[in-house]
Amino acid sequence: SDPFPLPGGSLPTVLMNVLQTLAPNDPFIDIDSVVAMIDFILDLAEIPPLIDLEEGKFGFFKGTNATKSWWKINSGKYDLENYNKVLEFDGMTRLPDSWWDNFGPTPSANKSGVPGICHDIIGTDGMAYSPSVDKDADVWLFNDQLCRSIWLSFEKEVDIKGIKTYQFSPDPSVFSMSNPNNYCYCPNVEKCAVAVPENDTWDMSGCDMCIDGLLSLQGCQGAPVIMSTPHYLDGDPMLAEAIDGIEPDREKHVTYLNLEPMTGMPLQAHKRIQISVPVFPSTYFDCLKKAKQVVFPLVWVDEGADIDDENIKKAKGLLVTPFLAVDIGSGVMIGAGGVLLISVILHSIFGKK
Repeated sequence: SDPFPLPGGSLPTVLMNVLQTLAPNDPFIDIDSVVAMIDFILDLAEIPPLIDLEEGKFGFFKGTNATKSWWKINSGKYDLENYNKVLEFDGMTRLPDSWWDNFGPTPSANKSGVPGICHDIIGTDGMAYSPSVDKDADVWLFNDQLCRSIWLSFEKEVDIKGIKTYQFSPDPSVFSMSNPNNYCYCPNVEKCAVAVPENDTWDMSGCDMCIDGLLSLQGCQGAPVIMSTPHYLDGDPMLAEAIDGIEPDREKHVTYLNLEPMTGMPLQAHKRIQISVPVFPSTYFDCLKKAKQVVFPLVWVDEGADIDDENIKKAKGLLVTPFLAVDIGSGVMIGAGGVLLISVILHSIFGKK
């Protein structure tokens, strides 16, 4: 997409036009040399794929196609509990320091150099989990689009065409800024958090940018992109109240995984996220002079997969039918054993007579 093209062409072209306008005959400014230096700097700079400064463009998820990222996962060969867990993402065992602040959940942890979990790569990619899923334990998922790991908690048992599954979804604490584990996701948290020595906590009341339900991706995407659940589900109520038409609905907007507990295989999976941008009043643009400061939603997406009828039959053949046959067989054998036992008892009684 090209929502904000630079007027006049690419960045070097625009700068050349500006220099020629400001200093058309200045003998101390070699415009061609300045532009050449800008080109050289752009070539060396590590610009996030979301931004193309040379073309004056940026696009959401530009250059983040999954086929262009590298994942190293655990095969579970030596420990099945670690099956499919992410070991490295794009060659990294932890996320870059530039993505999130190294900020501890408590003042003592921060002073000791113990950061929060923001840089940790935890869990699987959501495609599979280790067998024997425990509904009393959270499952972890690393989401490269959110640039973080999240945990999902058990919600309920769901029957999918005869197969029992456990449904896991993120609870409100996953994106809540009152959760100390999320403090390191707060923009500029080191400048606004105040230590409370009496109980070893942080006073976050001065952190205006730390809002429940919002995740700023400025660090990892290089642009003011804000992620959230669709319609700001489980977010601060003021977010939905500020925009007409925003109506959070858990059934429509929550992310969830329906896992078959014995194998850890997801039979249904829906990742639902919303892309928003911060809007501020500005004197540079007439349309923004009277604008209110809001987080403006652009689009929300539902990336989902549901098992089809053909594969549900195969899954039943592997997961339901064998155990049903065992149950039926066990019942028949118990019944036959009972009849045989009764026959022996009766024979012994009447045989003596």
